[in-house]
Amino acid sequence: SAVIDKKNGEIIVKVVNTSDKVQNLSMILAGLKLQTTTVRTLTLHTDNMDADNTLQNPNIIFPIEGYTQINDNKINTKIGAKTFAVYIIKE
Repeated sequence: SAVIDKKNGEIIVKVVNTSDKVQNLSMILAGLKLQTTTVRTLTLHTDNMDADNTLQNPNIIFPIEGYTQINDNKINTKIGAKTFAVYIIKE
């Protein structure tokens, strides 16, 4: 899914890969006037799809910040197996 955060000037795209394999991911950002070629990413991953954070173990699943690039208004990347990824694009 995708949303526009007008207050912060960001486009936020959320992608889920529930499979056991890494998947190629391609996003075409046609019609956007972007301020940057760098996209901030937040990913959450677990090998155990039934895993939960608890008070005793609060860091079983935690966000990892990273970055990927936009080339020719496209994002070409990979999304890990059993991963939820958020792509934050500055308009």
